[in-house]
Amino acid sequence: MKTKFLFLFLALGLMSCSSDESGSTPIIPGGDNAYFPQDDGNYWVYDVNSDQAPATRDSLYISETTQQNGYTYHSYATQNNMPVGFYSRIITSGKSRNSGAKVMITGGLNAGEIFGGGLGELDINFEDFVFFDASANPGKTLDSKSDSFSFPYNDIDFKIDYILSTTSGQSFPTYTVNDVVYENIKTSIVSVKAKITATVLLFGIEIPYVIMNQQDIILSTQYYAKNVGVIFAETNIQYHLNELPSTDIEIPVPQDFETSATETLDLYVVQAQN
Repeated sequence: MKTKFLFLFLALGLMSCSSDESGSTPIIPGGDNAYFPQDDGNYWVYDVNSDQAPATRDSLYISETTQQNGYTYHSYATQNNMPVGFYSRIITSGKSRNSGAKVMITGGLNAGEIFGGGLGELDINFEDFVFFDASANPGKTLDSKSDSFSFPYNDIDFKIDYILSTTSGQSFPTYTVNDVVYENIKTSIVSVKAKITATVLLFGIEIPYVIMNQQDIILSTQYYAKNVGVIFAETNIQYHLNELPSTDIEIPVPQDFETSATETLDLYVVQAQN
């Protein structure tokens, strides 16, 4: 049983949530929404480094702008390769919009495209989830969703209970990335807490067994610079498994797992904001 995919699955796509909002707020050039400038022709190139994979680059650009229900949505893509970084995977998964100082993303991830195997029909969708709010004070919860889902794998039924949340982080007058000093920095933190239960068969009886107690498994901090967008993102994934009730259940992953990755802005083109 390949349990490792459960945690990476959460890391990349476990974001099914929604926020209700009435009316659209115009984008004011140079205002709070300038922290996420969404104009046709804008693009960003990130160096992606991970302790679990070779270094690569995500060349992120706005591929389409559409109008829907009175809102302006922007779709993103990466050039020449599938997105690798956590932030790039999120933003390319669907469409995004600005609402005043907020950045809201609607999209989804297909587990089969990420992991292969028999997960092709399993989709994780999220709608108008608030990932960033330039007007929020540090420590303020921007959005939150508690939910659970179940699915079979290798004749074992799994249930994942999770809490996805975004929080406004610290602000900095300056922040240096690749020897470039950016000004007016705000951060946003994406986190996932999760608990995993498996229904195992012991002595002919189905028993729910907690494979992983609720714990923080994902923490991603994204740094936004005014009139630029995201200049840096750091994502950490870690978990600790409980002892298994039977040696017949094989889990070919370490009892403890920890990895980290960064996305560092190398170059960008953004239309000038007033």
